[in-house]
This record gives sequence, structure tokens and C-alpha cells, in this order.
Amino acid sequence: MSDFHGLGTALVTPFRDQEIDLEALTILVERQISASVDYLVALGTTGETSTLTPEEVKLVVNHIVKVNAGRLPVVLGIFGGNNTQAIVDKISQWPMQGIDALLSVTPYYSRPGQAGLVSHYRTLDKITSRPIIMYNVPSRTGVNLTSASVVEIATSCPNIIGIKEASGDLWQGAQMIRDCPDDFVISSGDDQTGLPLLSLGSDGIISVISNAYPEQFGSMVRLALQGQFDKARELHYLLLDIHPYLYAQSNPAGIKACLSLMGLCRADVRLPLVSLDHELRKGLKDAMQLIP
Repeated sequence: MSDFHGLGTALVTPFRDQEIDLEALTILVERQISASVDYLVALGTTGETSTLTPEEVKLVVNHIVKVNAGRLPVVLGIFGGNNTQAIVDKISQWPMQGIDALLSVTPYYSRPGQAGLVSHYRTLDKITSRPIIMYNVPSRTGVNLTSASVVEIATSCPNIIGIKEASGDLWQGAQMIRDCPDDFVISSGDDQTGLPLLSLGSDGIISVISNAYPEQFGSMVRLALQGQFDKARELHYLLLDIHPYLYAQSNPAGIKACLSLMGLCRADVRLPLVSLDHELRKGLKDAMQLIP
């Protein structure tokens, strides 16, 4: 079993005229493998999973697994929601061939308290045949999984091996790193604060920007994990002006615009998201031209 340290890329789902573009998806997956990222994350938020039909979800997962052909670990991000039993049923019924771990976002909208969140993950821990990485992203879910709750889960749920921590709160991240068991994987889910969290001792980053810049961002992560922060900072600053454009509109409009400017896929997103507006796209293009 992979330990899921290092860089995981949260893959986009490319569209062409609102249909899934499998040719572009092949190109994107092969590019990540060629850049030596550590693992792939399929159908998380960046994959616009909430806009896909069940048939399209299977199509995308199967295609990524086929193209990858076992070369990198694959984390599947479809196992979230605000109905614990429904997630249990999905995990129990999903064919896991080619899937190495599950990414499970904290329950959203219903805004459970910490006791409910802990019980939710304890329930998932008991039924899975694959390791689970939790996903804490309060800006989207409306609820924050506190460091104390993460420690409680990490020390009592053997099948829950890590967390994608995307609160952007470095103090909270530092508490998790300090207090969780050494073998519990703590990855940043926020590109902009990923390097600071690495400097505090985190284990890697699950990234959006690495869809477009896997070599540069991957090198930054590897250098930081090796303690070479002077060199890692150079790459952090190289990409610094790209980040705001990726999140000026809801993700993945920005990263898809970036990929389209690189000629890798179209910028199409599905409603209720819309493509990056003209002025933001122009600013993004200008920022990209400064990167060698």
C-alpha cells in the first residue's frame, strides 16, 4: 500500500461541447505520469464530480484506471456526502479494481458537530476495503474538522490513513502535524499555503495547479520534503502569481482556463459554473508568460 506522501494531482474532467473528452483526459493523465507525480486523485472537487451522471462517473474512473495501468496509485474522491449510510452503501458496492485509496470529504450542508464527524468517519472505517483519506475543506462544506477530532480519528481508526487539510489555517495544520501519529499522512489541500505547511512537517500536497505545472510544483514538493527550502521557495514564488487566477472564480474554472491556454484541453465547465471571464483569462495569460 502506498503511503501517499508527496504530490497528488486532483485531476480535472475535460469537456468538449459538454461531453467528456476522453482524448484530452488521456493526455492529462499521461502528462502527470511523465512528470513523476506521486499519485492521481480522480473525481474530487476539481473533477466537477457533482455535475456528472452515474454513468459518466464510471466512464471517467474506468478511463483513468485504464490509462494509468497501475503506474501510479489512484485515489478516488466520490465517497462524500451528508448521508453516512448512503456513503457506506456506495463504498460497499463500488468495484475497487485499480483504486488504491478513497478520498472522503466531511459531511456538508447539514453541518454536524465534532461528535457527529468523528462518528461518521468511524463508521466508514469499519466497512472499507481500501484506506481512506479524509478531506477537510470548511469553505465548501460549512464545517471544520478540528485538529482534536483528527487526532481522535487518527488514533482509533486504522483504515483512515490521512487527511487532505484544506482549511488554510496553518495553526490548525501545525496542531495536526504535532499531535497525530507519525504514520498518519497530513497533506495540504491548499496550493497557496502548501509550502508553509510542508515547512511545519506535513507530508505533501493534493494539488490543483499541478494539473498545469506538474514538473515545477512536483519539484517544489520534493525539495521541501528533502529540507531544501531555499530551492523550494524559488519554485513557490515562480508560480505565486498564477494562484489567484485559479480561484478568482470557483475551481476548476481557473485551472481549466490555464490548461486551455496550454493547448491541453478546452476551458469548458458545466453549470452552475461558468468559464473564466475575459479579463481574468487575460490576466492569467500574462502571468503564465512570465514562467519559463
